[in-house]
Amino acid sequence: MDCRAPWRGPIFRVPITIIKPIALSGEPPVLSLSKLYFKSGHIERRFINVPIGASWAEVTMRTSAFDTPRRFFLDTVQMCPLKRPIKWESVVTFSSPSIKNFSFPVEGGLTLELSIAQFWSSGNASHEPTCVDFEIVFHGIFIDQKVIALDGSESPMRIVARSLLASERLVPVATLNKIKIPYRPVDSNFCPLPTSRDRLPSGKQIIALTLTYKFKLEDGAEVKPHLPLLNNRIYDNKFESQFYRISDSNKCVYSSGDVYPSYVKLPKGEYTLQLYIRHENVQILEKLKQLVLFIERKLEKKDCIQLSFYSEPDGPIIGNAAFKSSVLVPGEPEAFYVGPPSREKLPKGAPPGSVLVGSITYGIVSSFNKKDEQHAPASYSILCIIPPSKVDDTKEKGVSVETKKSISERLNDEV
Repeated sequence: MDCRAPWRGPIFRVPITIIKPIALSGEPPVLSLSKLYFKSGHIERRFINVPIGASWAEVTMRTSAFDTPRRFFLDTVQMCPLKRPIKWESVVTFSSPSIKNFSFPVEGGLTLELSIAQFWSSGNASHEPTCVDFEIVFHGIFIDQKVIALDGSESPMRIVARSLLASERLVPVATLNKIKIPYRPVDSNFCPLPTSRDRLPSGKQIIALTLTYKFKLEDGAEVKPHLPLLNNRIYDNKFESQFYRISDSNKCVYSSGDVYPSYVKLPKGEYTLQLYIRHENVQILEKLKQLVLFIERKLEKKDCIQLSFYSEPDGPIIGNAAFKSSVLVPGEPEAFYVGPPSREKLPKGAPPGSVLVGSITYGIVSSFNKKDEQHAPASYSILCIIPPSKVDDTKEKGVSVETKKSISERLNDEV
């Protein structure tokens, strides 16, 4: 505003939108949106304060008062600090008035944006709006550690579960369905990029580091390269770019990618992976000359490993005290143990130090059909380090003859 002529009003305006999310209560917390009327292209948007302790949401959508098929878009977004947003979306078609159920993961304590929209060309043949009753229920099982890591020994991992919102049924299920094998580069090469477009305004020349890895597949499989230091980071990454290329012994290129690697199906054979990294500081690139690369391979369905749960720490050795399910009372902790996989189930030929990777879920979705239980969409990572291989018994053939005597015979000889 011009202070010399305030009667003229503001010089410019800055529109500000204040979003006040809906706070929920109850056990479990429920949000009901009744009698929402939709026409073609209409959008309903709500902002919800997800309760602390919630890990998944269950949605019931009822439609009525229409005579032609209707298509809807459902979309949810949660903005998370220092990581990518949590997004879920679905497209559903109602051929007649009916009820449909959905479930999706959420993060407690963060605002959830819920959008419901009818497709722009859906229902054009009818002038009747679609009546929608929408209900969303939040559930959650709080775990003391989100990533479960088994160190390769016979010791199980203790897990403590709590329900902070309402009574929940605890039904843990863990599956190891991938294996990650680490590799070191067999060759590294520095090269200053020659063109002027690879020179910074300060005059520094950008330098490229080329790392060469070699790996072998005994059988055809779906594999994906994984660099924990660099992958899935763009704007917060200090390195300008990363690029990889997979080729076979005949230099036939099978796959290439960047910050978001993808799976590729490779036949049996030997392969070379070349990784390109750029930075203007050669001293920083020097630290990456021995950068560890993981080749992640999907296990076949018959080779996936289902882990067992126990109510006692000695359960994996003794073979009893199996833990199947329990009912969590709000606020009361429940402790149980996840056992390591048996050595007979480990993938053949996997070198020590490889990592088995999978997912673990703890709850089930409440559904109308109790016979068809569906695991909760909120899953967490679980990994297991492959231990050293069993010592070969053939190496003991060179022992003396006395060691072949029985224990009683050796005791008599000593006496």
